Amino acid sequence: MKNPEPFTPGKIESVSFDLNEVAHCFKKDIGSWCRCKAAGFPLVDRNPQKFVKIPGASENDFQAATIRIYFDAT
Repeated sequence: MKNPEPFTPGKIESVSFDLNEVAHCFKKDIGSWCRCKAAGFPLVDRNPQKFVKIPGASENDFQAATIRIYFDAT
């Protein structure tokens, strides 16, 4: 992303992405699930949960966050 922007707290945002590693096929009435994580810690890095450049984040930038997932089941 060339010009990333933070999400607005409390506002529902639309996020889309491609599942192009394999040919995915979901049959009707078969459930699927998605695991959403805010960080790869401890494997990769801690996520400050704040819109900052992570390598330059100070200890005061790290804060708790609640992540909500909304979806349209149609």
